[in-house]
Amino acid sequence: MMKDGSVMDVDEITHHLGVELLGIVFDDDAVITTSNKGEPIVLQAENPAGQGYRDIARRLEGESVPLMEMKDEVHPSFWQKVTNWFKKG
Repeated sequence: MMKDGSVMDVDEITHHLGVELLGIVFDDDAVITTSNKGEPIVLQAENPAGQGYRDIARRLEGESVPLMEMKDEVHPSFWQKVTNWFKKG
């Protein structure tokens, strides 16, 4: 969606808000799933949302950490998963 200009990129967001960005946390169903189990998403080393939270914590501690690259889609949405399941069927 960023590529076609329908949503703002990081630079546009920070310019519009007039604040420094602490980090990027990707929308991921695993955040809710792990939270419901009492397992912090930050403990999942390979999860982009967990990495986003870890990076924010590091920045709050004063460390210089580059922002993660934003991609249009990190994980397929629930409906994309359902659609893909039926396509395989």
